[in-house]
Amino acid sequence: MVKAPPGRLVREVAIIGTGMIGTSIALALRKQGILTYLYDRDPYTVAMAAARRAGVVGLPAAPVDIAVLAVPSSDIATVLAECQVKSMAHFYTDVGSVKVAPTVDAELIGCDVKNYVGGHPLAGRTRSGPLAASADVFRDRPWALTPGADTDPAAIDAVVELVGLTGAHPVMLAEIATELNTVAGSMRELSARPSRGHTDSATDVFAAGGGGRLPARPSPGYRWE
Repeated sequence: MVKAPPGRLVREVAIIGTGMIGTSIALALRKQGILTYLYDRDPYTVAMAAARRAGVVGLPAAPVDIAVLAVPSSDIATVLAECQVKSMAHFYTDVGSVKVAPTVDAELIGCDVKNYVGGHPLAGRTRSGPLAASADVFRDRPWALTPGADTDPAAIDAVVELVGLTGAHPVMLAEIATELNTVAGSMRELSARPSRGHTDSATDVFAAGGGGRLPARPSPGYRWE
């Protein structure tokens, strides 16, 4: 178990995606006095989360401490890029069950992954949506974190504190982090090579890196108001 550093690092959080997990995170943070901003591409979903008193509807006017990307794993890289363009937060994390590919995809499309810490709470409920959310979903549950070798220590400290505020126990997954660093390094090496046509693809690099994949065509992402 990882302990949070002394002192409050997290005071304001943006929740991007207000399904069951995102709204549960917001509810848990609200119990700890954290100001939460709620955004979802579905107006009804975010309205239901707000009705549960999970936070304030809308994007923050100034950067918050952390933005939590509670979106499908396939959307993480695209949403992270959009959030960073808007300077939405100082640090970013997600809740997706897939950890290596989204970070590699994010780096490939130009995201600053130094202020991003991959995460996944090992908790959930049988129902979905904000009406199924609960502030106690994460209590005493493990929450996996997968920072890379170049991740800003301040980002790790802040995300560790956020996880603790939900009642969960942050756990660093070194094996996944090692794989992530290997794949990311391979992709950087590949991008630096001169192009020699389609036959010189990333196949060999991915075989050596283990677990990587080329990013799919970017999804439409979230509609920013």
